[in-house]
Amino acid sequence: MKEDLVALADALRIHNRTADGRTEFTPDHLRVLADFCASQFPNFNWERWIDHIVGVNKCSAEGADTPGQQA
Repeated sequence: MKEDLVALADALRIHNRTADGRTEFTPDHLRVLADFCASQFPNFNWERWIDHIVGVNKCSAEGADTPGQQA
């Protein structure tokens, strides 16, 4: 399931980089999605997941900063 959350975050990031202002996922939209993910996965770190989408945290190949993983 973690791979699915990373894939979703990647898809949202790509969409927001190419979307115009009318179709971009807003911070409120991302919070709603993150809250849902957190309700389904107790260890989900929604702040890190949103940071990944907006490009603050990069996911490493080793998985150290992957969305959904607690620090």
